[in-house]
Amino acid sequence: MQTFASYAAAAYSDIPSINAWKCTPCALNPNFRPLQSVQDPTNLEQVFVGADDARRTVVVSPSYLPTGSVSRGGEVCDTVQSFVQQALPDAVEANPGYSVSFTRHSLGGASATLAAADAFEYLNGTVSTSDLHLITVGCPRVGDANFASYMDQAGLGDIWRSANLGDTVPKVPPMGLGYVHVGGSSVGLDLTALPVGNPQFCGPVGSGTCAWFDSPNALAEHSTYHGRHV
Repeated sequence: MQTFASYAAAAYSDIPSINAWKCTPCALNPNFRPLQSVQDPTNLEQVFVGADDARRTVVVSPSYLPTGSVSRGGEVCDTVQSFVQQALPDAVEANPGYSVSFTRHSLGGASATLAAADAFEYLNGTVSTSDLHLITVGCPRVGDANFASYMDQAGLGDIWRSANLGDTVPKVPPMGLGYVHVGGSSVGLDLTALPVGNPQFCGPVGSGTCAWFDSPNALAEHSTYHGRHV
């Protein structure tokens, strides 16, 4: 999880730094080769695709940026989706035998989830579904029960969600409105524990076996994962 938390952190870097793979979190994954990246015209979201040669996986990591207009989110989604649909098959073809890992933090984790769902179609026959992996940190709920069921039954190799126990974002949108988390593999992290993090497997829903709480330090809870500032 630390590896993918580092990729999540790197996605906040500017495009030139990502393309050169020279940033503080970039140094934590020295075996990564950036292949393609793009930033949407509104500067609201960017995404990079590259290859982790140590883990033999192609990494897709989208990121929302602290600028731009949320009202144009539909256009942003179209921009990023179109880019990934073109860049990912090229990356897979150039790295035969590699799996594909979609990863990101917060709203970027939601984009990674949608990108993974989209990839079922255009990577069909190129990459086995069991070689597709989704790893998110601090990700909100993305869809309803039907979408979650679709993702859970698709046969992905792994779906891992990591959430700090005091992070508010993974608790929204509320289940009372019909939103459900994708995947049964949930890791709860307690930032107040020693050793820091104290990973716990929280089960299919998460709230049933882990002591989730509302933290007075919400920013730290949402921005620190697996020892990485994201």
